Amino acid sequence: MSLASRRSIRLMVTLVVGSLRLLAGDHRAAEPDKWIGLSTQHFQLYTLSDSRSATEALQRFETVYSFFAQAPLLKGVPQSPVQIIAFNSDPEFQAYTVNSGAAAYYQRTHRGDYIVMRDLAPQNFEFSVHEYTHLMIEHLGLRPPLWMNEGLADLYSSLRSGHGQVRLGGAPLGRLDTLQNEPWLDLETLFAVAYGSPYYSQLDKMRVFYAESWALTHMLVLDPEYSPQFPEFLSMLSHGTSSRECFQLVYHKSLNQAIADLRRHLFGKELASEVLEIDLTTASGIEPKSIVSPQEQAELSLADLAAFDGHSPADGETQLKSLSNKYPDSPSAEESLGYLALVQNRPADARLHFAKAAERHSTSSEVLFYLAQLLQASGGPDEQAVDLLNRALAIDPGSYSARIELGCLAAKDNHFELAVSTLSSIGAVKPEHGYLVSYALAYSYAQLDQNEEARSYGEKARSLAAGIAEQKKADDLLRYVDDREPEHRITVRAAR
Repeated sequence: MSLASRRSIRLMVTLVVGSLRLLAGDHRAAEPDKWIGLSTQHFQLYTLSDSRSATEALQRFETVYSFFAQAPLLKGVPQSPVQIIAFNSDPEFQAYTVNSGAAAYYQRTHRGDYIVMRDLAPQNFEFSVHEYTHLMIEHLGLRPPLWMNEGLADLYSSLRSGHGQVRLGGAPLGRLDTLQNEPWLDLETLFAVAYGSPYYSQLDKMRVFYAESWALTHMLVLDPEYSPQFPEFLSMLSHGTSSRECFQLVYHKSLNQAIADLRRHLFGKELASEVLEIDLTTASGIEPKSIVSPQEQAELSLADLAAFDGHSPADGETQLKSLSNKYPDSPSAEESLGYLALVQNRPADARLHFAKAAERHSTSSEVLFYLAQLLQASGGPDEQAVDLLNRALAIDPGSYSARIELGCLAAKDNHFELAVSTLSSIGAVKPEHGYLVSYALAYSYAQLDQNEEARSYGEKARSLAAGIAEQKKADDLLRYVDDREPEHRITVRAAR
C-alpha cells in the first residue's frame, strides 16, 4: 500500500448535540499514567476509561468483526489488528480530532488502522461501527463516492444482534427527523459533495447530507425493487461510473424517479429492514488480555495520529521526537518520523530516522526494506543493503518487495547462490517483474555453471522482453550460456 493511501483519513460522520468546541491544533498530551491497554485477536484498545468498560467495548467490537466476516455484503476482515483510542471526555477527544462535530473517526497511518472515539459509552458505539464500516470499505478496495461511503457506514451502524440473528436497517438517531423537517438536496448536489464541501464540514449542512445519503443507501440495499441490482450498482460506482449513469444503466431510472421512490420508501410504509441468520454470541464472550506498556503505546499512537492527520504534522513531529528521547529503546517513534519524512519528500531525513529505528532493533520488515532502498539511492554500500534485506525477510519471509530487491541486488554483487535461493522461492512473480526476475535467475545460474537452468530462464526472459533492448540483453545472455557449454553440445544445438 502506498504511503499516500496510508495517510488516508475517513472522518465522521454523526453530529453530536451540544459538543464542546475547542480551538483547533491544540494537540495536548493526556495526563500521564492514566492509559490502560487491552487486546483481543483483532483489536488493541487504549483508553482513559476503566477496564470494565474497555472489556465490554472490545467484546462489542469483536461481534462487529464477526459480522463482517460473515456478511453477505462488504464481507471481509482486516489482516492486522485495528487500534482503538478511546478518551473519557469530550475535551480530551476534541484536542485530537480535526472535526469538532465528530464523535469518532477512522484514520490509517503506517502503524495501521485507527478508530478514535470520544468515549466508550454504549450509546455511542454505533458511531464506532460507522467508522469500522469505513475501514471495511477501504480494505475491500471499494472506491464509492462520498455519499455512498457515508450512507453505507450509517446503514451498518444500525446493526442489532440477538438470538442468533442480526437485524440491519434501523434509522440512526435524528436521520428521519431531519428528512421530515428540512429541505432535501437534489440528487445532483448530493452526488457532488466532496471532502472540502460545506455539506461535509458545516454542521447545519452536514445534517441533510448525512441523512439523505443514509436514506438513499437504505433504499438501494433494502428495498425489494432496488436491492437485487445493488452489488452491480456499487461495483460500477467504485470503478468510476457517475452516480447518475449508474441509476440509468443499472436501474433504468432518472434521478427524479429515484427521489420519488425514495420518499415512498421512507414514508409510504414501515421502514424496511433485513434479518440475517448470523450468530455473534461467541464473539461477545471473548476475554481481552492486558497490553504491555499501554502508556507508551498510547502516547506513540496519539503522536502518530497528530503527525499524519494532515492538519498539524509539525506538532506531531515534535511529539514524536520527544517520545523518541523519552523511550530510547523503542523504534516506534523513529519509524513514524521516517514515514513522515518520506511523505514530505525528505529522503535524507527518512534514511536517518529509519537507521535509528533499525539500530533500536525494529521488527518492521517494511522499515528495513525502505532503509535498504534509501541507502542504495544515497550511494551506500550494497553489503549493508543486503544485510537489511536479509533482516527484513527473516522477519517477514513473505515480503515480496524485499525478496525481489535482495535477489536482484545479490545477482548484481556476484552473490549468485543467494540470488538463486531468494528469487526462486518467490511463489508467483508479478507480470511487471517477470523479465527482471527471469534475467537475474538466468545470469546467476550461468555463473554457477548450471547451464540448463540458465537457458530455461534466459528463454523465458526473452519471451517476456518488453522491447528491443530487453530482447537483445536476453539474446546476449543466451549466447553467453552457449559459449560456456562443451563443444559437442554447442554443435548439437547448432545442428538442430
